[in-house]
Amino acid sequence: MGEAVGTAVIVGVGTAAGAVAITSGAAFNVAAVWAWTITAMIACLSHVCGAHFNPAISIASKVLQPRSLSWRTVGLYCASQTLGAGAGSLFTLSAFAAPIAALEASQGALRAGFGGRRSAAILALFYPNPNALDYVILNGQGAPFPGMAAAAALEVAGTALLAFVAFSLGHPRSKVTQGAKPLLIGLTVASIITVLGPITMAGLNPARDIGARVIAYFGGWGSMALPHNGIIGSIVVYTVAPIVGAILGGKLAHRLGDE
Repeated sequence: MGEAVGTAVIVGVGTAAGAVAITSGAAFNVAAVWAWTITAMIACLSHVCGAHFNPAISIASKVLQPRSLSWRTVGLYCASQTLGAGAGSLFTLSAFAAPIAALEASQGALRAGFGGRRSAAILALFYPNPNALDYVILNGQGAPFPGMAAAAALEVAGTALLAFVAFSLGHPRSKVTQGAKPLLIGLTVASIITVLGPITMAGLNPARDIGARVIAYFGGWGSMALPHNGIIGSIVVYTVAPIVGAILGGKLAHRLGDE
């Protein structure tokens, strides 16, 4: 339950911040909103559950520390995280239904057609970010950069950094105080989002992708809720790549910590 609640709050607040920024044009740091929400949820729920809120971290924990979790627990964590992400996304879609519709009308966009990905990006993840003007072409349907391979590599790198920090802080030899750990993880997430946000939207989390994308798909966007490479692109870039990155980053943290 803790993994579901934490992920729901994180994704709900994070996507809501994106909705405010995109629909109103308000200038504020969306990355900071994600960071502070993650910090708060780790601090509030780490005594209840693993406070992973991310299947990539849960799977990496099992792979790197086989006795830490059973595969059954990993499965429950991943399912709870994905359901939580879906619930948080549904909150944002419901709360911002009118502003999203107004945005689409002002852009002459069709939710399930021309320009649809610009509003779908409030919930779903794309490469490149269709609302980052430096990376898109004028019709809002996306630009050649980055392709699936480059996007996957960036997601591997971003999630590896996140996992490296998380596993380093969790190492028995870490001298960081317990209270500072959630903040350091949150700040790491903010840094990664700031760099990768315009390019891959900094997924880093399979649950955040799957839960939100399902809500977007059935919320009227249909195929516009999928990246240009379709479901394969979504799986490779936002599910497989973060899992690989989390294992690599966690492995490096363990290796350095054990020296």
